[in-house]
Amino acid sequence: MKNYFETIKNALNKADEADENWAWYAVTYRNDIVAFRWGYLDYLEDNRNFVITVYDVEDNDVAVEVAIPSGSSVFVLVGENFWDDCQTVEEGIKLAIQNAVKYAKQIF
Repeated sequence: MKNYFETIKNALNKADEADENWAWYAVTYRNDIVAFRWGYLDYLEDNRNFVITVYDVEDNDVAVEVAIPSGSSVFVLVGENFWDDCQTVEEGIKLAIQNAVKYAKQIF
């Protein structure tokens, strides 16, 4: 994950700029995960984090997962196969965060 910290930070900054009411920000950067928060959940006193993970899957593909505090997850497949959502991990991270933000706004 260390290689993707800047990509994650930029995607969260973009989500933060687009949200007029609540901040989006990272709280934990580790080698295996990045946890981030949404200000609305702070307001609700909900201590659960969003967690983004990048991991290898079969056939040289990569999966990007964002676990949402509700218990749901957003998945993006990265690779060169026709069924993949993106061709680079950076694109996959951006798309996964965008989709997690949209989903969170619908369910909370």
